[in-house]
Amino acid sequence: MQDYRALVLEYFDHNEFSYSSIHSLCESFNPAENFEKYRYPFTKAVESVAIQHFPMLKSFDQAVQTTLNEELSPIQADILKALAYLALCHMKYGASYDQVTANRLYGIIQKLSPEFYETLKVDNTAQNEQITFQYNEYFATIHIIFHQTDEEALKTALTAINQLLATKEFPKSYQLTFEVESGVEFTILPIEDLPICAPHQLFAEAIKYPALHPLMVEYIQLAQHKWHSYNNPELEDPCAMPSTFAVFALALLDEQYFDLTLRYFKNSDDEHQCIQTLFTPVFMEKYGVTKKSIRVYIQCILSMQEHEHFPLFAELFSTDEAKALLEDSRQNMRDYYFTDEDWEDMDLETDEEINELLAYMWDSVLYTTYNQTEFNNINY
Repeated sequence: MQDYRALVLEYFDHNEFSYSSIHSLCESFNPAENFEKYRYPFTKAVESVAIQHFPMLKSFDQAVQTTLNEELSPIQADILKALAYLALCHMKYGASYDQVTANRLYGIIQKLSPEFYETLKVDNTAQNEQITFQYNEYFATIHIIFHQTDEEALKTALTAINQLLATKEFPKSYQLTFEVESGVEFTILPIEDLPICAPHQLFAEAIKYPALHPLMVEYIQLAQHKWHSYNNPELEDPCAMPSTFAVFALALLDEQYFDLTLRYFKNSDDEHQCIQTLFTPVFMEKYGVTKKSIRVYIQCILSMQEHEHFPLFAELFSTDEAKALLEDSRQNMRDYYFTDEDWEDMDLETDEEINELLAYMWDSVLYTTYNQTEFNNINY
């Protein structure tokens, strides 16, 4: 196993500062897999060099008060490139919250050299008669201008997004926006209070066209990453993992997408995401309680800290058939809803620990289904 920390320190101790050399060194470490292992020594080394050559910079943790009013020296230009690369690594390879660090570095760059900062804001752009597709990996933005709004234009847009994500070089948390030149309003999903935002409307519009469903499935597979979320302002609270609206749209369309929906809930950020509470009652109202739908229902409940109760749930689970399915899930909860990897991730080793957690989670299922006021008097 390579000691990345030692390699970074050795480089900075024995070499003149050069952005091209630093970039090559870090890329050789395979940052997609290993950035976490050398991010700290790399950050401190770049910080040390930056402080030497920018007198107004005291540390990466302090705001820069003045701007450099002279032409950049070659080494100062290289330092700014290294700062931008470091920020980009946080954007691409860190968790969603690492973008805070990236944005702090961008703020330092903007103060040190507004002119260089503006170069980072230039979007990559591709255009045809249907759409203009723009993206910026530094700031994790995707923006689409629809010149047309038919099926072919949507296909072109989804294809462009998927091709970008398939490179695995674009940040996993990002802002997705669009505008329509004609002023046509894209539709929304039949889910009350679901935030109206570009990702929501894009996939609500795309679901109208069966030929686009495979592209939506491909997007879900490419975009879905635990601990990541859309950066759209409308989705600060509740947050939503990329792929959320495509999953909801397909799940409400047909049972063939239930497995895809189960994978989504398994990957959801159970500590922070709660947007699925808006989806569950609509889903259950459409499908009722069946052997297939109950798996999605319970996996959804288990995907978050505490799922709100809706009266519809108690009504749907009042029949003998529904109660029998509920009891089946209770008896087979470990096999139906968890894997051995789940217990390893939760650092549970003994059956006693696992069974204790299963009992707690089952209480959560009953709470959501029958309401807390009836919690101790459930006879299923």
